[in-house]
Amino acid sequence: GGAVVTAPVLGVVVGGVLLDRIGGYHRNLVKASVFELIWGALAGIVGVVCMTTTTTTGFLCVVWLLLFCGGAIVPAATGIIMASIDENKRAAASSFSAICFNLFGYFSGPLICGLIADDYGLVWGIRTAFIVSFMGIIPMAMALRFAKLHRYNNVVKDIPATFDIKPEDDAKSVLQEANAISMHERLNSFDDEVLP
Repeated sequence: GGAVVTAPVLGVVVGGVLLDRIGGYHRNLVKASVFELIWGALAGIVGVVCMTTTTTTGFLCVVWLLLFCGGAIVPAATGIIMASIDENKRAAASSFSAICFNLFGYFSGPLICGLIADDYGLVWGIRTAFIVSFMGIIPMAMALRFAKLHRYNNVVKDIPATFDIKPEDDAKSVLQEANAISMHERLNSFDDEVLP
């Protein structure tokens, strides 16, 4: 019982502190998505380790670590959701994400694992839960991809129309080149104002 309470709470606290240390999630969706993906991968790996653990003490320790990693995901995931939505739509987005978490996680998870346990045995029911937790990496990787596209689109809209951008260009190099062009334009306008 103590693992169920202490691990997620400590995970949320540690995840929140570490997320703040890397700059938070405001205007930093890519770093927050990478942060979330790392914790998700750790949780998935620990879930696979849970399937191979044979002792009760070892199993409880690994489950504690799994719940800790899952809790560490929460600050970044919540921040990404809130930062990705317009301010007037955040309440609806928060409600919708809570419905999805409850419907597809807390409700259907035990139901599906229980049905599998009834048909194939308790071991396969528990294994299913751990395997599916590893599959949670897929939406986290998609969130990272969308964050990179969001950053790229924000960089592109601030660049002068004369600048040639191709979709395969990465955002950092585009931003550096756009800054150089912008600086050159500012210097040229300064020369026009100062020099006769």
